[in-house]
Amino acid sequence: MGERFVFYRLQPVKDERKLSHRALKTTGKEVQMRADLQRAVAGLFASVDIPDELPEASPEIIEHIIDLATLTVRCRSSVERDGYTREITLKLSSEAPTRLAKILLQLFHGLQMIGVSNDRTWELLEKVALDSVNKVRRAALDLLRDGGTKTTSEIAVAIGYPTPTARRALEELQTHGVLKCIKGGQGKSDSFCLSEWGIEAFKHLNKRPETAPKEAKNPYRCGSDVTTHDTVPDFPTDDISSSSIDDGLDSTRPREGHERYMCSGNRERSPAPQDDEEEGKRGDP
Repeated sequence: MGERFVFYRLQPVKDERKLSHRALKTTGKEVQMRADLQRAVAGLFASVDIPDELPEASPEIIEHIIDLATLTVRCRSSVERDGYTREITLKLSSEAPTRLAKILLQLFHGLQMIGVSNDRTWELLEKVALDSVNKVRRAALDLLRDGGTKTTSEIAVAIGYPTPTARRALEELQTHGVLKCIKGGQGKSDSFCLSEWGIEAFKHLNKRPETAPKEAKNPYRCGSDVTTHDTVPDFPTDDISSSSIDDGLDSTRPREGHERYMCSGNRERSPAPQDDEEEGKRGDP
């Protein structure tokens, strides 16, 4: 069956000129920026005590991950179309959710390890899963997932694609039972809404189980006094500049705002990466 992938699609850049200006300011500083990023990531993982065996997820968490994987694989499953008419000629079997469910469970454990909060964990899992659906199909799903019925042309305008392109995506989701088509009749546009299966699937998806009480001890953290957090240190995707990376980060101390993620009584930094010249002085072992 081949590799089963997941994506994390970055949000569109809001101000291309502003981003370009920031990028130009960092010209010649790329080596230092990479070293800073490497040190920041190393510091994050140094604060995590990775167990030999992962703790067992609750039945509610397992069921939610299965629901998410089942919806995702159905939404991204394939059809065959006639090369000339572009009509659907064959509905291919839906991908089994097993491999994707395993990937999502591993990602769940990883997010819990670094102290991501309950709501943010499920937001990220849902995004990574549904981002692996065809982009046009995903846009249509986002538009229809909360209920309601829209015509093909209304959906095309809302998602920013030509009507024939939107219609093909909608037909494919209908073929796999996620959407329902309501024929408009002679001279009228067809309309689409969630099928009964789709309604139930998204209803389950909207009921997110608790990963742990907010003040519960995180089983992954090194220190016994560390709890889950609503946010984790992050660099904005549209502001990767030398100043944003250097802010609160130098060669002698942890990043500002990152120390609270370090283990209690174990705040030593990982050794800073050595440059090529220094590596050469040490010679081969």
